[in-house]
Amino acid sequence: MADLSRHLLAAGQVVLGLPLLEQAAAREGSALRDVRLAIDHLCRGEARARASGETTFAEFAERVLSGKLAEQYPDHVKAIRTADKYEQRLGHVLDVLALLSRSRQGLDV
Repeated sequence: MADLSRHLLAAGQVVLGLPLLEQAAAREGSALRDVRLAIDHLCRGEARARASGETTFAEFAERVLSGKLAEQYPDHVKAIRTADKYEQRLGHVLDVLALLSRSRQGLDV
């Protein structure tokens, strides 16, 4: 944690990096490795804060499967009655998207 903090401080990324440090403190193994990679990208200037209101595919899919999107837009979105069958498929899609993202960034997959 101290090394990650120093890395963020030296890069001037403490404000954006603080939530990542909190995540790193609660993780281990490959999950910790992913947070370390995110901190490295942030410190190298390869990552940016998400614009306000910007939504990832994973966040959008969660809103669809949870029914929140249908509640918010009942005239345009139908609620999914059997979200369970889609959750496993979504997990596979998100895994593939993560691999593609890493390969586009030149990371080992």
